Amino acid sequence: MRHLKELLSPESACKDKNQLCVVFVTRDWFIAKEIKNAGLDVVSLDNNLDSCETKEIVARQMKELKTWFIDSAGNDFSIYRGVSLGDSAIHHFYLDVFPNLFCLAPNLIKLIDRYKPEKITYEYHKSYRESIYFDNEDLVIKLICAHHAIDFECIKTDLCDDLDIEKTKQSTSLQRKKRYIINSICVDKQKGYLLDIINKVYSVKHNIKQILNPNKLCIFTDANRGVEDFFNVFNKDYNFIANRKFPNILKNITTSISSIKSCNPKDSKELGSIREKWKQTIHSISTNRFNYFGVDFATYINDEVNWAINNVFPPLIEVINKFFNILSSVKVDGILSQADSTIDSRYIYNIAKLKKIKNFVHPDGVRWNYAIGTRHAHNILLYSESNKKDFITEGVNSNIKVVGNPPFQSLRKSLNNRAGKFVANGEKKKILIGAKNEAPWIVGFSMSSAACFIEEILDGIYPLRSYFDTTIRSNQGQGNCLDLLKRRYFSKHTFDIQSPEELPFTEAAKSADIFIGNASTTILEAAIMKKIVIYYCNDNVYKYPPFDGKSELATATSHGELTTILKNILNGHSQDCLKFNNQNVLERYIGPLDTPVSTDAMRKAIS
Repeated sequence: MRHLKELLSPESACKDKNQLCVVFVTRDWFIAKEIKNAGLDVVSLDNNLDSCETKEIVARQMKELKTWFIDSAGNDFSIYRGVSLGDSAIHHFYLDVFPNLFCLAPNLIKLIDRYKPEKITYEYHKSYRESIYFDNEDLVIKLICAHHAIDFECIKTDLCDDLDIEKTKQSTSLQRKKRYIINSICVDKQKGYLLDIINKVYSVKHNIKQILNPNKLCIFTDANRGVEDFFNVFNKDYNFIANRKFPNILKNITTSISSIKSCNPKDSKELGSIREKWKQTIHSISTNRFNYFGVDFATYINDEVNWAINNVFPPLIEVINKFFNILSSVKVDGILSQADSTIDSRYIYNIAKLKKIKNFVHPDGVRWNYAIGTRHAHNILLYSESNKKDFITEGVNSNIKVVGNPPFQSLRKSLNNRAGKFVANGEKKKILIGAKNEAPWIVGFSMSSAACFIEEILDGIYPLRSYFDTTIRSNQGQGNCLDLLKRRYFSKHTFDIQSPEELPFTEAAKSADIFIGNASTTILEAAIMKKIVIYYCNDNVYKYPPFDGKSELATATSHGELTTILKNILNGHSQDCLKFNNQNVLERYIGPLDTPVSTDAMRKAIS
């Protein structure tokens, strides 16, 4: 961080730091730490909107995500073989464009109103940019500054240290330099040809299996985490086909559309026609269409769409052709996914609709961004009745079935029904902390969010550290980063580090007395296992039950509140933290636990 370090150096610092005409603003926890270590104050770019503002902005983002590729007359500029490339490529805009428009923009505008700056300097830090999803913060800030007549300077730096290198190495970034925006489709010519051959072989094997087992339905899945759980419960009831190789789905893999042969479309005329239609679309849209928070982002959107047409649409044309061929060569009864919001599931669902194949979405969570996550589904398999009410409120018109969650039902079946107890007997109790892994459109940098989250929880445990042994589960692939954090920033805290790769959550939770986590399904799994569960909330994002702070789930919103809850538990008052574990309470949010009904629901819908 060249520019920042120059500002913080003794040579450039004022004697009286309060006289500095500089306000440091960041969304990166690591940078904030360095500023604080220099004895200066820092402002967080994120989380300065209140919950009402956040809810309104999320609603606007969801609406725009559905309509940016449609002109004022309702025409889609990107139709290819009956499939919308724009709709399929929405994941690019979902992760890279709209997060900045609907997260960075309103937060920055609010800070501008507060501080009235004459100039904003933005440091383009290479390692930070390569460890996040989006790649266009400087463009958005430049437009906002121009609108407010503020001088803007962008300073680029490649300077990095060991933690920066580790963050970049462990990131799940979808980097633009790879010429393609999604990691589920790899551009590899030789591998593409090889997988075409393998696909034909597996298609024959699959068709033979279908002839030998005519009563087994064939379900095509994109093999995400939720579907893997579904497979583990129902692999005896269905034949599964996966478009990506998944560790536990080894049987019946017919195809991998995970590699394509090139980035060049077979018919350049198609792409040329799409370019022309986009030009007409952008001209036909009202000038207010891309005016967000008083700033005109039409040129910015135009540039991003043109980038997608040149870089995302060409390989999409190939995978669409590929999947058409797959569905023509094998018999598929249904499509199953955790959501249809991602680029790899969008084209699958769109083509399945054209082929009149029933599709299913089984969302993983007590709530979902329904507007973008389910709108292609014929059938939605939900956790609970409260889920169903949410979906109906959001205007979802698909066939909705309340079926619970197969992995939760399987977990419940494997456990006994003893109530959770906590005995304050002088022995050290074990706390398991689940790292926060927020999506980029909420915070902008999941590792920064996770670091802030962990720090606050550790501060809450610290006054009572002699009573607890603490373990933190890192996010996927980020165990080394957490180890560096421990040595550099958390040296006063004592805790073990556990990676998800080395131990499944349910196995890890067995030895824990208390689980502290964020708004994720791990909270639900720990509650099913009768553990004392504490939801730690340090943002305004999740404000629906049970994550609203008003429900049965024990909630702390600061490290002081967490310390108070832990003191009460140590003093033998753990009942408030066990209310959520009651089966009647849990089923309100995650549906039936004793009776798996997903199989019957799918069979009835397909028949």
